[in-house]
Amino acid sequence: MPNICVVGSVNMDLINRVGHHPLAGQTVRATATDYAPGGKGANQAVAAARASKDGKSFLVGAVGSDSWGLQLFTSLQASGVDTRGLVTLEGDTGLAVVTVDAAGENTIVVVPGANALVTRQHIETMAKLFVQCDALVLQNEIPREVTLRAMELAQQNGVWVLWNPSPLENVDEELLKLTDLLVVNQTEAAYFVNHPVADVAEGEAAAQALCQQGPAVVVVTLGVKGVAYADVFGNAETVPAFSVPVIDTTGAGDTFVGAFAVAQMEGRPDALRFAAAAAALTVTRPGAQAAIPTRQETEHLLKTGGLPDRQGEQGW
Repeated sequence: MPNICVVGSVNMDLINRVGHHPLAGQTVRATATDYAPGGKGANQAVAAARASKDGKSFLVGAVGSDSWGLQLFTSLQASGVDTRGLVTLEGDTGLAVVTVDAAGENTIVVVPGANALVTRQHIETMAKLFVQCDALVLQNEIPREVTLRAMELAQQNGVWVLWNPSPLENVDEELLKLTDLLVVNQTEAAYFVNHPVADVAEGEAAAQALCQQGPAVVVVTLGVKGVAYADVFGNAETVPAFSVPVIDTTGAGDTFVGAFAVAQMEGRPDALRFAAAAAALTVTRPGAQAAIPTRQETEHLLKTGGLPDRQGEQGW
């Protein structure tokens, strides 16, 4: 069984639903407001747990000493995430302010909180978890030096490193060269290759170019246009997006990353389609972690092309 360890952020999401995103200087009225578990690291850990056969994953990170921290601990454990690597630090838990418009598109402002207080020492203390895993998954919502140290420890122990450099700041070639599997969206891909990535053909070209900069495998996600893949062995592939009703795109990218990590470590020939199907199901439900599908639900979409019959349950 592949074991996925995630090092990254844990947030409480404040989700505001609006008719349209505000323009500069404009005030808009929210039609609804919700609080829900989030954070790219936590989302990807939940996605990996739900995508795996044993329903489990590891998470290394931090929450604050406020009431949100306890809520997030409980929620993660209920989702099958091993929280032995999660610590409580004095202060506030990370917060993400999410705005979702009528088309399901979102904007996100992240307040780091405890995520900014994770240290290299914390990572070194938790390194014993890395050697038990097949892949280490990282994003970019904790300090750069912490991400770098986690990558170094993973490489030293023969653990594959999957990096999802989001948000796109404090990224460089040093991190890229320590990455085995790189997953980027079209904006992030454009940053690395220094030219626009607007369609699947450009996504595939960008993936091939990025394979020359360190990663063995590169995936470029392009939303409704699909996914492009390339690896250092000269293989290239594109997968179309699934056509589903869009309710909320929050967490779709994180779901793709977690599901892809599991499928890739399992050696599934349909790893891209599996991850794309999981991400597609996520956008049909509101929220981040609450929207992430189980392995069985993802397999259902792959086999039938239709949504699982859960319309009567909350979130559908």
